[in-house]
Amino acid sequence: MERQAVEEYIQKYGSAVYRLAYVKTKKREEADDIYQNVFLSFITHIDNYNFESEEHVKHWLIRTTCNECKRIFRKRTWFQLEETDLTYELDEPDQTLAAVLSLPGKLKDVIHLFYYEDMTCEEIAKTLKISNQAVRVRLHRGREALKIKLENNENTERNDDHESIQGKL
Repeated sequence: MERQAVEEYIQKYGSAVYRLAYVKTKKREEADDIYQNVFLSFITHIDNYNFESEEHVKHWLIRTTCNECKRIFRKRTWFQLEETDLTYELDEPDQTLAAVLSLPGKLKDVIHLFYYEDMTCEEIAKTLKISNQAVRVRLHRGREALKIKLENNENTERNDDHESIQGKL
């Protein structure tokens, strides 16, 4: 494949690969490494794969990103690294994204792909190699968990506001 075509794929899908890696790892350094590894693998193996369509390339990149994240998690476990510094490096505070990031892995993956990458349930099922029904169940459970988390955050903020007003009186 020509260099220009590879650059076009990087331009088109690079941000999706990076966002997915960041959502799964919650660390910019690891997301950077995953991004580089995914596209390095894409470049070195592109001639060996027979991509049928642009959708096939997109699914391959997302699947490879998920696999790289799993490799990073295994590496963390192998070296028994402690996760002491989980910070969300956001331009603006975003409670919804923070709530999504706090979801369990399977729910977080499906919610992220559906809402942030605009993938359909069928595309998610194909990419994650799970049934369409499993995607729908995870979406439902993820939405319910997000609803609870966001309601709890809202109630906490209201209580904090109420207490600060009471303190001024």
